[in-house]
Amino acid sequence: MEFKVKFVQVLTRCMVVSSLFLAAPAFGEVAPPNAAPQPAIGNFELDKTLIADSFVEGSALSQEIADILLGICYFGLPVGLTLAIWSYDKRTRDRLVELKQQIDLLERIWHRNLQA
Repeated sequence: MEFKVKFVQVLTRCMVVSSLFLAAPAFGEVAPPNAAPQPAIGNFELDKTLIADSFVEGSALSQEIADILLGICYFGLPVGLTLAIWSYDKRTRDRLVELKQQIDLLERIWHRNLQA
């Protein structure tokens, strides 16, 4: 039983450390200030201001959504897994206590029947 507890603790710590290493580069990323100009499509000249404005708005929204999803993955997943392991261990511990109580009750009944 002690080995299982130590194993779960080591596994949880490894997951937290690895998620922090994976998250570290994502929080420091900065887009390059000057992007390369896009060439005209076919023979048509595109209104670059409209395209640039819509791209910036969509890009900011996409970046915000990506940051939220990264936050959920990097912090929510290890916390959720840790809580799941903790609740499983608690449930197992409670079942073991209940089993011991049932065994004690059956032993008392058995000894009472032997004496009578």
